[in-house]
Amino acid sequence: MTVLVRCDYLGDLRRLLSARLVADGFAVDAGDDAEAVLLKYLNVQQRGIPPGARQVQWSRELRTREPSLPPNLRAVIDTIEQASVRGENLSPYLSRRLVRAKDADFTDPLDNDWGMKHMHLGDAEESPGVIKGTRELLFVIVRADTLYLIEVGKHGDWVSQRLFDIAESNWPELFAHAAMNGISGDNLSEETRRVLRKKFAMGTTVAGGKVYIAPGGGQAASGLNFELRRVADQLLNRIHALEEAHKSQGEEIAAKIERKTGRSLGELHLQLHDVAAGGEITVVEVQTNIGLKSSMTIECAQCPTAVQATREAALSLGWTLVAALGWVCPNCGSVGD
Repeated sequence: MTVLVRCDYLGDLRRLLSARLVADGFAVDAGDDAEAVLLKYLNVQQRGIPPGARQVQWSRELRTREPSLPPNLRAVIDTIEQASVRGENLSPYLSRRLVRAKDADFTDPLDNDWGMKHMHLGDAEESPGVIKGTRELLFVIVRADTLYLIEVGKHGDWVSQRLFDIAESNWPELFAHAAMNGISGDNLSEETRRVLRKKFAMGTTVAGGKVYIAPGGGQAASGLNFELRRVADQLLNRIHALEEAHKSQGEEIAAKIERKTGRSLGELHLQLHDVAAGGEITVVEVQTNIGLKSSMTIECAQCPTAVQATREAALSLGWTLVAALGWVCPNCGSVGD
């Protein structure tokens, strides 16, 4: 028996991500296709801080300065630290354009270049979900399980070499994926770096004799993070390939559903139900509510390590998921494809 498969996974992706963006207060244009909505969604996710409990590490420099900071700033940093450990929402402390203006296209050259964010140190909300802006800023790096506190600075410190030097000297492992081994060079002046970022260009950064290129992923002429473009292309290709595969596997899928439910279907209504942070795709057969999960193939760009598994299995095998970068190899620390 030929089983007809009805599905439109790109349409489902647009609907799914549009609903998430709108629920968070971001606008989606009626003319935006699935690709445009996906890029907005990925950009918002990168610019924010995903939910989850994180331990907190202070740089040596910030810990040394702590006693000399004004009491109100010390109190807010303590609040941020406790909130991070408890897994509370830290997004209200982020850029006004993200949390107040709800600009889904907002791009942050500091994040694109060095992978750093800034947090405001207000001690009260100026509006629901938005902490009062302050002249003083806390510069941080966010990972899945850790919030790294670099230094307290101010607006305009976006190109301060001191920020990079502090972060690199305290946590060199965070930048290993961007190291240009065997290459030497001179550092850019802060003014040159500022000009390059305004033109959406990235240069190298030298610290401790090591040369790095855009640890934050770099940015395209549009200001979009290069890694987000890569992730988007990879996901769109996978979704298209999955739809084509499912259209040709109607009989096989129907047989699996019959074994689970006892129902024999001559027509399948498949709908993309979820795309997890690690790239795992879940499809649901609407009539029976039976889910189908698509495993991922992750290959290291530098060594032979590879895995084909679900997100949970990849994590159990030592792969780590880094915001904006993707999967990081457990053997050599390089970003996987």
